[in-house]
Amino acid sequence: MIFAWVGAAVVGLAMGLLGSGGSILTIPMLIYLLGHPEKQAITEAFVIVGSIALMSSLPYAMRTQVKWKYVLLFGIPGMIGSYGGQVVAVFARSELQLVVLSLLIGAAAYKMLFPRVLPANEDCPEPKPEPRKVSIAIDGLLVGLVTAFAGVGGGFLVVPVLVLRCGLSMHTAIGTALFIIALKSGAGYAKAVEQGFSLEWGVIAIFVGIGMLGSAAGVMIGPRINQRALQKSFGCFLVLMAIFIGVTEGSKLLSGGVGSTAEPGSAHAAPADTG
Repeated sequence: MIFAWVGAAVVGLAMGLLGSGGSILTIPMLIYLLGHPEKQAITEAFVIVGSIALMSSLPYAMRTQVKWKYVLLFGIPGMIGSYGGQVVAVFARSELQLVVLSLLIGAAAYKMLFPRVLPANEDCPEPKPEPRKVSIAIDGLLVGLVTAFAGVGGGFLVVPVLVLRCGLSMHTAIGTALFIIALKSGAGYAKAVEQGFSLEWGVIAIFVGIGMLGSAAGVMIGPRINQRALQKSFGCFLVLMAIFIGVTEGSKLLSGGVGSTAEPGSAHAAPADTG
């Protein structure tokens, strides 16, 4: 259980310091440290990250740093995409889902190591043309589909879209993204839970509770830390994690080894069919 405590603190710190990375860390910890079956771990990650994101978004909402227009415009299609991603995941081997997760982790690492400079001050004028709104909704649908298939919230994809496509400031984009992640996670969980896995709610409660404390600590100490150095260090760590997961699960997938066809309702049976 000590792994759950340490893992929850690390997940919370990452979300507080970087505004993303919750599912990217949660799923590998649940699988490789706590021994949870893959699809069960992905379902649990939806609950953990969605809960932390929702509670972390409330201070932003109180400071009016949430654009509800984009919560709906990006978040509703994102929920549909998340549900659809889980529909597809039902028929996929868990190894394939984790290979996709490793690719998303690699994408997140690239963004950490080679960040694109994003505006951080006042909100830019919101885009007027209707096609832009349609494209944002399509972005939400696609992001929801891909990230839910791998079981991640996708904050590292959502925030840049809100800043670069929607003209939001960084702080407003983070607050808005947290609500969107909560919505997407809820939709992904709604479909995943239909598989009937017996989730370990004690571990979930530990991750959510300590994760919230870690997130609050990350927000407090963030201004005192060199963000560029932090991002580079975290990015290097993600590269190693992406390689480990990709090689481990990719070799299983290519060899056609024991896949994840789990008996629903069994907490530790390998799941049959999920960051």
